Amino acid sequence: MKEYDVSLDVVADSSVASKVAQQLGVKTEFSSWKKSKQGTLWKIESGRPKKQPLNDHIVSILSKIKGRKPCKTEGLVKGIVLNVGVFYDTITCTINFPSKSLTKLISRFPDIIIEVTCYPIG
Repeated sequence: MKEYDVSLDVVADSSVASKVAQQLGVKTEFSSWKKSKQGTLWKIESGRPKKQPLNDHIVSILSKIKGRKPCKTEGLVKGIVLNVGVFYDTITCTINFPSKSLTKLISRFPDIIIEVTCYPIG
């Protein structure tokens, strides 16, 4: 069994937060934000049930972001991270990233970092 907790996290300087939100096309009703030591952190959760395939989570995140063109965030954004938490109950944890959704994500955010953390359960 595998379950996923997936979010797109964006960190920017607090002084340019509104400009970054505009550039990213983040729909505010689908995101949460908080101040951190690094600046403002936007967290866009997939909102999908944890048991759904990884592809469903990525597609959900993409649907919450306006536009399809590469996002020009140079100088505005400190980091964009796709956080994938995997909860598993087998001996090993293997993850297959869906190439079509991943390609769309990378084309939208060329400097994205993909971070995977695996948590054994049971």
